[in-house]
Amino acid sequence: MGVRGLQSFLESHCGQACYSVNIGKVADEYQRRTSKTPLIVIDGMSCLRKLYGKLNWICGGQWKGYIEHFQDFYKSLKAHNIKVIFFFDGNTPERKRETWTHRRRENLKDVTTYFNIIRTNKELEHGKHFFLPTGLAAFTPLIVKDILECEVYTCMEECDKAVAEYAKKYGAMGILGQDSDYVIYNTAHYYFSINHLNLETLDTIMYDRNALSRHLHLSVDQLPVLSCLI
Repeated sequence: MGVRGLQSFLESHCGQACYSVNIGKVADEYQRRTSKTPLIVIDGMSCLRKLYGKLNWICGGQWKGYIEHFQDFYKSLKAHNIKVIFFFDGNTPERKRETWTHRRRENLKDVTTYFNIIRTNKELEHGKHFFLPTGLAAFTPLIVKDILECEVYTCMEECDKAVAEYAKKYGAMGILGQDSDYVIYNTAHYYFSINHLNLETLDTIMYDRNALSRHLHLSVDQLPVLSCLI
């Protein structure tokens, strides 16, 4: 779920802990420095919207185009010899089902609004009027496993903790996702933003926990305590 307000704080008030990088260049430098294959652990659920892009969704989803977007993204990473591991969420935990139910009801209201716009012969605005096609979250792990032939894990609940643990255990170069928990966890050094990622150039924003801790005059080990107090 992330730490409330932390991402906006980083992006608006802590420039030294939130800055532009190029994943390809970071990976190339990492290989030169360590002689290791760069490993990026990807929070798959956070990638759905970015990789679906501007494809039409009204008629149920452009699945072929979505697969092609995934393939192009994977090729861009492989061009820099980057190995990727994907993690996906499982079931919604009991403690969060009320929130999940509320969000689904709000989604239904949005969809009703969109179809009312269509009935009046008006055009939907990309970015403003959007809803992920039904089944996309369940279909995506199959794309990653069967088409890209990547290693995939589906967790029992939310995957953020598993992503952080895997990245730390196997010495991953970085994590790609959009959850401020990855700033708090003392895991892979590089945490790359999927929301800010340019899929063609691999330019994005990196959130730096070490710089954040210096800015707040805390140690990295104290960041989890801070997150509990926010």
